[in-house]
Amino acid sequence: MEQDQTGYQIPIRTTKVIMNDVRQRHVDVHAAMPPDVTLLKTRTFVIVPDVQETAAIPSKKADVQAVSVASVKPAETQEVAAAPVKPADVQATAAAPVKPLEVQETAAAPVKTIEAQKVAAAPVKPAEAQEMPVPSPKPAEAPAMPAASVEPAASPAQPPAPEPAPQPLSDDDVLRHTAMLWQYKPVPDESVEPDRKTETYAMQLKTSSGEMYGARVRGKKHKHEGTNSDDWFAIDALGRIQLIAVADGAGSKHFSRVGAYAASEQAVKSLKEKLAELPASCDTPEAFFAPFGEATDRVAFQTSVQPLVQALQQAMRDARAAVEDAYKARAKQPRYAEILHRDLTLADFSSTLLVALALPAGTTGDTLVLSCQIGDGMIAAIDATAPFDKAQRLLGKPDSGEYVGETEFLVSDRVTEMAALQNRTMLYRGHVTHIFAMTDGVADDYFPNEKEMRRLYCDLLANGVLLPPKDMLGAEPSTFEGALEERRSLRKIKPVAFPWVNDKTVEVALHYTRRFAPTEDALASYWTDQRKLAMLSADADIAPDDPIQQRIAKWLDNYTVRSSADDRTLVVAVREAGA
Repeated sequence: MEQDQTGYQIPIRTTKVIMNDVRQRHVDVHAAMPPDVTLLKTRTFVIVPDVQETAAIPSKKADVQAVSVASVKPAETQEVAAAPVKPADVQATAAAPVKPLEVQETAAAPVKTIEAQKVAAAPVKPAEAQEMPVPSPKPAEAPAMPAASVEPAASPAQPPAPEPAPQPLSDDDVLRHTAMLWQYKPVPDESVEPDRKTETYAMQLKTSSGEMYGARVRGKKHKHEGTNSDDWFAIDALGRIQLIAVADGAGSKHFSRVGAYAASEQAVKSLKEKLAELPASCDTPEAFFAPFGEATDRVAFQTSVQPLVQALQQAMRDARAAVEDAYKARAKQPRYAEILHRDLTLADFSSTLLVALALPAGTTGDTLVLSCQIGDGMIAAIDATAPFDKAQRLLGKPDSGEYVGETEFLVSDRVTEMAALQNRTMLYRGHVTHIFAMTDGVADDYFPNEKEMRRLYCDLLANGVLLPPKDMLGAEPSTFEGALEERRSLRKIKPVAFPWVNDKTVEVALHYTRRFAPTEDALASYWTDQRKLAMLSADADIAPDDPIQQRIAKWLDNYTVRSSADDRTLVVAVREAGA
């Protein structure tokens, strides 16, 4: 079993530790656009005319001169006034036609053979010939010139000049344009739609091990359609044990929000009840936590964590039972069948469920984290004080179906059986500063999760949602010149504002580390001095004095990336040093 500086991960007897990569999910870049805007359902291509195909329509005056002369046949030279003649030679050439050789000698610029052939079929209008930069005859000598131009009736119609090729839109232009297309419709009233969920739900909880806070916001798609959010989360604590549950109702199921609510609330409630029974055999809480940090061999560690694993897995089964109860209670009410135009089924309450608990690992200063996951989303442990390459640990593996975008749900067959839950249970012991639990509305925006969970943390710092640990503030420049240069460098990094879906007249400016630190190496430089990210937050439109749960809700509701229109839920549990 592997062991590193940040701790080690040991499988329990009945738990399989899985750290496989999350399989990549392919999402069409236009999936985030409103479903009823058909123009944006297909990709738009900017067609730039091929140079060889447009050679007959010169764009520069120099080209007009060269092409016009080359496109006139020698036999017609006598009738064309475009042949350049020097002022001193006007009288000499008035009585005799200009020789073809002279036309070739006075061509303003050499023309490639391929260009001359392609424009031969399109004679130049007299107006274009006048634009040639050739000397004009004196007014008194004009009667001595040959015929002014070719007969208009003999010239074929000149095709209209094409419009200039449109310039490709920048990513910001596309995002801003898309943001303006999303419409806002309020959450349906309870009289219209039962089990109504508010636009935003946020919560904060202070525990003896650190703060916990989370938020859930309605996705752009739900706002556009005027439907309820499908996400929910629940947090609680038992002494120094922090409890988290997040759930995401299936978007294709009308009452999946009921399943998400019942599952997350019951999971935390059941877990707290089961854990409350465990320390009863210990004289002090410290005696209860001690084995989790003192166990050094696999057998002793498995024995110490076995009661926690059983409590976690039982909470998952209790959560499914709660969803079944919610279904049975509503199946008897005609109102639900009337909305669906059919009878309710248990599948109408389909939801994912991610549950985690964190507690002290004895007196070592480490944290023991256990998690169980059914469906997509992600749970991750972050050590903001660790080196960049060792700062995160994923504690979940998203379930997936046969096709892209499919996932398992809590009400799926056999997912809560013992063998299935064993494969979905993970644990980690090591130094942890933050625990993230999120639905796929956030996890998919930070894909691949194996690398991007650190970016998620940095984005929260850059927008003032989180504060960096004191150990990661870095040293300020020791000289005035150094401090001035640092400030100048940071001032070049500007937040980007996009319209708020709820009110297009309001734009919210936020920082995106992908813009100024797109690579891992660039992000690592900010990781080692997180003070700079905290300084950037002064320009973001998130008030530092607002309660932290409101700050995280505003950030969730306004950060803008392509292909992101789902509900967003994020829970953060802060682990204080030594707690």
